[in-house]
Amino acid sequence: MIFTFSLTVSDATAAVHSVSSLVTSLSNNPPSIRITCDVPTTWADWWEYDKNSDRGPDHWGIVNRDWRICRDGKFQSPVDIPPHKVKFDPLLAQSLLYVSGTNSVYGNLENTGQELQFKLDERQSGIVSLDGGPLSYSYRLSHIKLRYGTGETHGSEHSVDGFYFAAELQLFFYNDNLYLSYDQALGKAHGIAAVTVFIQESDNETNSEFQRLFHGLNKVGFKGEKKQVEGVSVRDLLPLTHHYITYQGSLTAPPCSEGVTWILYNRPINIPRWQIRNLRSKISRNKPPPEGTAPREAERTRLPMMGNTRPLQQRGGRGMHLWTNVRSRLEGGQGPAACAYGVGDPSIMKYSMNTLYSPTISNPEYQQEQTSSSASQSEPSNSVVQSQASNNDFQTLHFNPIPIETDNGG
Repeated sequence: MIFTFSLTVSDATAAVHSVSSLVTSLSNNPPSIRITCDVPTTWADWWEYDKNSDRGPDHWGIVNRDWRICRDGKFQSPVDIPPHKVKFDPLLAQSLLYVSGTNSVYGNLENTGQELQFKLDERQSGIVSLDGGPLSYSYRLSHIKLRYGTGETHGSEHSVDGFYFAAELQLFFYNDNLYLSYDQALGKAHGIAAVTVFIQESDNETNSEFQRLFHGLNKVGFKGEKKQVEGVSVRDLLPLTHHYITYQGSLTAPPCSEGVTWILYNRPINIPRWQIRNLRSKISRNKPPPEGTAPREAERTRLPMMGNTRPLQQRGGRGMHLWTNVRSRLEGGQGPAACAYGVGDPSIMKYSMNTLYSPTISNPEYQQEQTSSSASQSEPSNSVVQSQASNNDFQTLHFNPIPIETDNGG
């Protein structure tokens, strides 16, 4: 008779006493006992995204006291973005959000066992800066993370009115006006800015810089593996829009530090469907097998990461703090209503679930209603929206404008 016990570092002592008691009670038929201890070397190795695990998101703020904000924080991310709660901020419309600096960065793409992360090599790469919009300082790019879920219907961390994208790219910047490094800025006022680029599946469209960044996933298939990536243009990785929603939140992984200014672009990029599926099947959370293991046997040891997203967090009282720089085109853009993710005007709200995240140009009824009402509508007055309209951006956005209700203190 063989008993196998798997212990974690937090209950090892108590479990050994239990095993000893069991051995004593079975002294007439002494068993063989095999004890395996799963002891992570650091807290960075301990946590994971599996919701059913005792190392999952529900336990982050309980096991490690330094991560208590994961449980008790009031501004935790990710969140759902309900369009009717988003407010137009005219100051955002007057200050263009822009990325500047070097057009080609170098670094390492690494499988940490919990996520895929591209870390800039600051010795080889120049500075990539984020300025304007909701930011009062200049922020420097530190790293990029790719989030994807366990299935096609739940891939992004943030959701829009309950809708999830296939994946979500997150670019993390730190305030280099006030702090010397990302680690120093973490948890500080105006410390971190995080830019979200939603990713939707496509049959043939793609983003060339995304392909450059995540090409050769087989080289980072196992935990701890990394590969060098050269010549990635951060500006070309972003969607062609100046429109966004912003709110104050946190990191979505331990230590869940707050004080993060989130900026969610109002347009996704397209990635081939097969590539998203490869992420789910080829990226593993376990370390590689011993050197010399046959390829077929190595594949058997693979434990797919199967997603790296934190569950949605309660927004609490943050409904008043979801802002956008997109002004409503209704009533000539003069009213208090704003635009966020969804479809056009109230008369076609019934189409919202069917045409959400599809170009308005694909909806003939929408076009007809827009054409019939265009004579009585003037262009929005702010320069950001005017520049977008001049490029027909409202006709090509994958996120179509939706009017936002006025919140009179509610």
